[in-house]
Amino acid sequence: THALLMILALCIMLAGGIIARFMKKKIWWLKVHRSLGITGAIFFIVAIFAIALQITLTERAHFRVVHSWIGFVAFIFTLLTPTLGILQLKFRSVALRLRSFHRWLRA
Repeated sequence: THALLMILALCIMLAGGIIARFMKKKIWWLKVHRSLGITGAIFFIVAIFAIALQITLTERAHFRVVHSWIGFVAFIFTLLTPTLGILQLKFRSVALRLRSFHRWLRA
């Protein structure tokens, strides 16, 4: 379940990134980019909760391998990236600064 949800999240977020990169001349690009980014993040969060539940139910220790720490950092980035993307549209005074962090986090 975890792996399938992670792959799905990656594909959805990748589609959102491709739209942001190559479809900016279309009037619909931002709505689709935002929807895909948020949807991908939701799938990612559900995948994290699925693996956390599985580890808890099997009574194993959390964060015992490097993969889990990388996943935790990716989880934080996944929360921050859409948040910064949305905030840059709400607060125009700091939009350029937020946009640069939004772009940096997605890499």
